[in-house]
Amino acid sequence: MKARARGVFACGMVFALPWAFAACDGGGGDARADGGLLDAGPDATTDLGPDAATPSGPSLVVAPLARLPYVEAGGGEVSLALELHNAGDAPTALTFSLSGDPLLALDPTVPASLGAGQLGTLTLRFAGSPTQHVALGTLTVGWAGGERTVQVVAVAGATGLPTAAYEPVLAAGGTPCGVGATVALPTAPFPHASANYTDASVRVFVPSGYRQHADHDLVLHFHGHNTTLASTLAGHSYEQHVCASGVNALLVVPQGPVNAASGNFGKLMSPAGTAALLDQVLVLLYRDGYVDVPVRGQLTLTAHSGGYLAVAANANAPDLHVAHVHLYDALYGSITAYQTFATSGGALRSNYTSAGGTLTNNQSFAASLAADHPEVSLSEDATLPALRDTASVVDYTPSSHNGATRYRNAYGDRLRFGSRRGVAGGRIELRSATAAGGTATVTFLAPRDEQRVGFVVEASVGTEPFRVVAEVASDAQSASWPVTGNAALRVRVRSRVDEPDVIAEASDAYALTPDADVLVVDAFERVLGGSYGARAHDMAVRVGVPLGASTVSHRALTEDGFELTGYRAVVWLAGDQSRDDEPISADEQLLLGDYLDAGGALLVSGSEVAFSLQGDAFLGRLGAGYVSDDAGSLVVGDAGALGGAFVDLGFGGPNAAYEEDFPDVLSAGMGADVLLRYGTGGAAAVGVAGRAVLVGFPLEVVDDDDQRTALTTALLAFATDS
Repeated sequence: MKARARGVFACGMVFALPWAFAACDGGGGDARADGGLLDAGPDATTDLGPDAATPSGPSLVVAPLARLPYVEAGGGEVSLALELHNAGDAPTALTFSLSGDPLLALDPTVPASLGAGQLGTLTLRFAGSPTQHVALGTLTVGWAGGERTVQVVAVAGATGLPTAAYEPVLAAGGTPCGVGATVALPTAPFPHASANYTDASVRVFVPSGYRQHADHDLVLHFHGHNTTLASTLAGHSYEQHVCASGVNALLVVPQGPVNAASGNFGKLMSPAGTAALLDQVLVLLYRDGYVDVPVRGQLTLTAHSGGYLAVAANANAPDLHVAHVHLYDALYGSITAYQTFATSGGALRSNYTSAGGTLTNNQSFAASLAADHPEVSLSEDATLPALRDTASVVDYTPSSHNGATRYRNAYGDRLRFGSRRGVAGGRIELRSATAAGGTATVTFLAPRDEQRVGFVVEASVGTEPFRVVAEVASDAQSASWPVTGNAALRVRVRSRVDEPDVIAEASDAYALTPDADVLVVDAFERVLGGSYGARAHDMAVRVGVPLGASTVSHRALTEDGFELTGYRAVVWLAGDQSRDDEPISADEQLLLGDYLDAGGALLVSGSEVAFSLQGDAFLGRLGAGYVSDDAGSLVVGDAGALGGAFVDLGFGGPNAAYEEDFPDVLSAGMGADVLLRYGTGGAAAVGVAGRAVLVGFPLEVVDDDDQRTALTTALLAFATDS
C-alpha cells in the first residue's frame, strides 16, 4: 500500500513557487528531502513512492474487525468466514484463541499453518440470543512473527425491529449533510403507562463523514412543549446543526408528548429506559451497516424549553456516561439536578432569553455557582474559547424563545466545542492570517479531537496547489513561518490525525499578504437557512487576495482582542448573515465606530445587513438606510459615482460561490451617494466618500472574478477617497 508523507520538518526552503517559504517547525530536526512539503490534501500532488515489496519471512495479514451478520432475537446461529493471508515469502505455523462473550465460538477446524503467499480461512460463530444482545470478543492469532488481534462483534436485535428508510439530509445550498431515518422503536418514550401518547417515532441521524470508533458518542435531544418530531426537526434544524458542527456523534431525537404542554418523556424518565433506547439505536445502525461496534461512548443531553425534565432525570446517571448537558431556554426547574451535574465534573451550557421564562433561574443559578463553587470555571458569555475550555457557560441570548437554539449557530457550536471527536480532525476556526516583517502568522481555535497529533498550515499562491508551510503541536493555537516577497497567499489549517489514510478537513481559507494595509473581516458563518451550507469556505480569499489583504475572523475582534489599528481600510464580509446570525453585533459596532472615528475606511457587504440593522444608528454611520429585503434583481450597474465603469454586472448566478436570494434595497442617507443600482432601480450600494460604503449583496458572489476585483477595488477607493 502506498503511504502518504507524514512527519515534522525543519527549515526546508521551498522554491517551486514564485515566492519562497522557509518551512520550519520551530523545534529543530533534520531537513526533509522534499524541501519541507507534506501531503496537503486532495488538491496537492504528492509522490507516494513505490509499492511495498513482498515481506521477507512470514507475514500474516488479517482484518482487525470480524463483523458477524446481524440476526434477529430468536433467529438462531450465524457465522462468518474470516480470511487469513500469509503475505510473506516463508511458511508459518498458526495458533488461535478466542475470549469474550460465551455466545461466540471458534470453529475447531482451523488452519494449522500457511505457506508463503497462501490464503486460509477460519469460521467464527454466534449462537444467537432470545433477546436483544451485543456479543463482543477478541480473537488472537499467533504466527512465527508474533500475533494479531481481531475484534469480534455479533448482534441479535429485538424481534420485529422495523425497517428503517434512510434518506439524505441536506444543508443550506443543497450541501450533503448526512442520512436520517425516522423509526418506530420498541424502546421509544411512548407508549408508556404514564400517559396516553402512542407515537413511537425516533429520529436517528448519521452526519456526513462519520468515523467509526471503538464506541460511539451520542447526542440525545428532548424537544419542548406543543410540538411533533417532524416540526421540531424542521423548525430547529438539529440535523443541520450537527452536520455543520463537524462533531463525530450520532443524533437521536425521540418523539415525546405530541402537541402537548408536557415534559413527560415516558420510558426515558428513567436512565434504564434511556440506556435501552440508545442501545437499540446502535443495534439498528449495526443492522443497517452504519455502525460496526454498537457500544455507547460519551453522551450529550440537550433540551429546548420543556425538555429540561427528561434531561434532569438522566444527567447524573453513572451508566449513561453523560459528559455534556446543553439547555436552550430550558432551565425552568430541577435546579438541584443541574447543580449536581455542574459540580461533579459535567460540562453544562445553559442559555436564556428575555421572554422565555428562564431568565431568573439562569441568572440565580450562575450567581450561586460562582459564589458557592468557585472551583467550577464559569463564563456568562458564550465565546467559542469559553465553550471549549470552561466547565459551565450560562449566557443571555438576545433572540426569541425558539431562536435560543439558532442564535449564532448556538446548538451546533456548543456541540462543536464540547466534543471529544470530529468527523475529520474537528472543524477548526481560523482566527487570523497576517504577515509583517518577513514572518507570516495564523491563529486558530480547534475543537478537541482525541486522534489529533498536530496541526499543519497550508498555503498557496495563485492557482498553485496548497503546500504545507508549518506544522505545530496538537495543543498549539498559532503557527508562524518566514515569507519573502509580497505576493498574496491563500492559507488554511487542518489537523493531522493518527490515521495515516485520513486527510482531515481544512479550515476556512483566508487571504494573507505581507505588510497588508487592507484587512478583510470574515463575518460570514451562517450555515443554517441561508444559501451556503458547507463547513468551510473561501469567501475571504475571493475578495481579499486580489486586494492584497490579510484576514481576521470577526470573532477574533471581540474574543481575541485583535486590533484594527494600522489598517487603512477594513472590508467586512457578512455574506447572508441575518438577524439570528448577527451580521455586525453590538460589540462589533462599537469597535468599528472607534475605527471610523480614528480615520479608518470601511467597506461592508451582505444581503441582510441593512435588514438586520434597520433602525440602528450604526446603519446611518455607513450612510445607508433600509428600504426592502428583496431587490428582485441579480444585476447591478454604476449609478455614476464610480465613473460609469460597471454595466449589467451579475451576481449570485451559476458561477457564484453561492446563490443569493434576497439582496437588500438601500437608501442613501445625508451626505451619502448611491453607488450602484439594481436592474429594478433600487439602490444596491451607497456610501460616504472617504469613510464608508455598504453593499446590499455579498461581494463574494459577483459572478466574474475580474469584475468582482474591479468592483471591490472601485468601492474601496471611494471609501478611502483615493
